Amino acid sequence: MKIKEIHCGHWFLSDWIGAITLYPFIFYNMNHKQYKEDFLSLQYHEFVHVAQVRHLGWFKFYFSYAYETLRKGYKNNKYEIEAYEAENKFRMDRE
Repeated sequence: MKIKEIHCGHWFLSDWIGAITLYPFIFYNMNHKQYKEDFLSLQYHEFVHVAQVRHLGWFKFYFSYAYETLRKGYKNNKYEIEAYEAENKFRMDRE
């Protein structure tokens, strides 16, 4: 399935959210600092989530993601840890 990337403002995403993947859509917050300074890393992070959804399936991924977030918090969510690690490696490989 083709991914649809949508660029929107804070009317859809709050200022602290750079992007969100709701497969097959990725919504980017054009007002977010990372969007303006390093869009490619932000995009890479979201495509890690796309790969996670494709691997687990839509329902299993989002159910598991919500469960992880409720149990451990956003920063300790295993899906976010994987995405941030990949994003950081991507950023370092570009330097």
